[in-house]
Amino acid sequence: DVPSQVGYIDTTDVSLHYFFDANSTALHHVQRQGAAAVVRFYSCGKLSDCTSCLGLNGRLSVTTCGWCSGACTSASTCTSGVISEPSGCPAPAVSSASPLQGVASGGAVVVIQGSNLGSSTDDVRSVLVAGVPCAAYVLVNSQTLRCVLGATSTALTDPQVGPISVMLWAYGPSLTVSQQFSYYPDPVITSFSPLRLPRAGGADILVSGRHFSRAQQSTATLGGIQMTLQVKNDTFAVVKYVLMI
Repeated sequence: DVPSQVGYIDTTDVSLHYFFDANSTALHHVQRQGAAAVVRFYSCGKLSDCTSCLGLNGRLSVTTCGWCSGACTSASTCTSGVISEPSGCPAPAVSSASPLQGVASGGAVVVIQGSNLGSSTDDVRSVLVAGVPCAAYVLVNSQTLRCVLGATSTALTDPQVGPISVMLWAYGPSLTVSQQFSYYPDPVITSFSPLRLPRAGGADILVSGRHFSRAQQSTATLGGIQMTLQVKNDTFAVVKYVLMI
C-alpha cells in the first residue's frame, strides 16, 4: 500500500511494451525486469504540493510533472511559469506538530505536519525543535516528518521554548517555523516510601520530587520490573507495586 499523496495508482507486470497516447494527462514509466516489464502509472494531478510533484521526476529520472499556477500538472501542458526544479518550490511550511512538549533528555517522537517538506529524507538538511536538533528524523511524505527529540545541551531548571524549524538543502538558509514547542526539565526523585516492601506486592510506593507533571510515560521501573505510575501533581506520584517474581 502506497500513500495516495505519492500519486501512485497501480502496478502491473506485463510482457509487452505499453505506452499511453502522447496527449494523455496520465504518465508512464517502464522498467525492464528480465523478460517482463513493470509499468507504474502516475498522475501529476494527485500530487498535492510542489516538492512531492517534482520529487516524482527524480524517482523516474525524467521530467514529467511541473508545478504550475499552484498545482502539479504535466510539464508539457503548462504554457508558462512552470517550476521544474525543487529550488523554485515554495518554502516548506509547518502547520502543526504533536506533541508540543517534551523533557530535556529527549527521546520522544514528534510528528510534524505541513507542506513542501521534501520528497525524501535526503532533501531535509536539518530539523530543530526549540533550538535542539532532532536526534533522528525521517520524511514520511512531503506533508509528514517524524522527529526523535534530541537532548538539550544543558540540564533545565526552567522550560526552554522555541519554534520548530525545517531546513531543506534546496533552500540553503531558508527556514520555516511553526507554533512553539516546550522542553521541560526531566523528572527528579528526591524521596520515596516505604523503603521495605513485601514480595507479594499489592502496596503503593509514595514518590516525592519535582517536574512529575511533564512525565511522558505512565510507568516506572523498580528492580528492572515495569510498574504503573500515577502522577498526582508536579511533586507527588504513586507507583503501584506488583508481585516481585
